[in-house]
Amino acid sequence: MQYNRHLQLSDVSYTFSATNTHKWSETYEYNSRGSLWKWRRAGNVVYRNEYDQIQNYQRFEYDSLNNIYRIRGESGREETESLYTYNTAFRLEKILTTQSGSLTRTQVDLAYDTEGNIISNTCTRFNTTTQKKFLYGAANNITKLTTTEQGKTQTHSYFYNAAGKKIWTSIQGADTRKNIATIHAGHCLQIEQEELVLPASQQSFRINHQVNGEIACTTEAHANGLVEVRPCFNGPYRTPIVEGHIKAILHDQVYNYRVDTEYSCYDFRIRGQNPYGMTFDLGSSFYHPNVLLTQLPDFS
Repeated sequence: MQYNRHLQLSDVSYTFSATNTHKWSETYEYNSRGSLWKWRRAGNVVYRNEYDQIQNYQRFEYDSLNNIYRIRGESGREETESLYTYNTAFRLEKILTTQSGSLTRTQVDLAYDTEGNIISNTCTRFNTTTQKKFLYGAANNITKLTTTEQGKTQTHSYFYNAAGKKIWTSIQGADTRKNIATIHAGHCLQIEQEELVLPASQQSFRINHQVNGEIACTTEAHANGLVEVRPCFNGPYRTPIVEGHIKAILHDQVYNYRVDTEYSCYDFRIRGQNPYGMTFDLGSSFYHPNVLLTQLPDFS
């Protein structure tokens, strides 16, 4: 990593080695106010924006209040432009994105309650409109999210503990039913247990391994006995830079990867009942993490 004379990050390069080796770099430039003005990425790991478009670079323009009002980027050989509009309370209310050489327009409209919480997010793209509506509890935690797209509705209901941390999510749609239980270690999400009720009963178990409070990788176990280890590294601005499968681990295969953690999995099995009443049975196993130590809680 390299920094400018104002101690702002200016250059960073990455190397990630697993089945294949990936190398990429990023450069950052800032305006006179110290705000990020431009960044560019080079290499064989790409960045995708919220519309799943590959971005080689982005350039930011700010208004007099230092709010972003325009982002220009490059997607392949085409340029993208996003315009940001704010209401009288200086809250973002509209994002309009266009792409050169294309008639594609994406518009996002936002609405807020009196406390500044987003209550509606409407996105129109390719003549398709997706609307999300939010409900909040006494502590301004989201208690319900309803998403409607092409006549189909899906509802997420969220439940929290006394400390305000989300511990249970219930997802229901026309052909989907899913429950997610979460367990925290301190302030960090440590374990997620997912139960798919419809269309077919399935369960999975995800452990987040953390270094200095940030997730470095995840171990995911499925009811069919498959165990997967995935890297999840963040860049200097806490944006994901690598996500994906390293390797599926079955039986007595051992695999070492960049963060020096060795996983040995034999006949995978985790079973029991978590504190929220969800039972699970995921095969039998010996599980040995080395360096990134995570202790499985006793659910029995």
